[in-house]
Amino acid sequence: MTPAEPFPLGALGEILGAAACAIIDKVQCPDAIAAGSVLAVASLAAQTHADIVLPAPKEARPLSFYFVTVAVSGSARAAPIE
Repeated sequence: MTPAEPFPLGALGEILGAAACAIIDKVQCPDAIAAGSVLAVASLAAQTHADIVLPAPKEARPLSFYFVTVAVSGSARAAPIE
């Protein structure tokens, strides 16, 4: 397998990107794991503010995403306690 491309943290914007960078710095995990965590929390927060309307039948459903993280054991090692 070829190594994964780095996650484009800049695409998360100023606030979510900064949150992902803080997680990466503290937890020392791959950028994609931190970005997935930030996106999952953001989608949960947005869920209470919007719905989607299905095309047929025209019914409103909650706006939601489902996230699964697949990583090798030890991919996210906790930073030493200072």
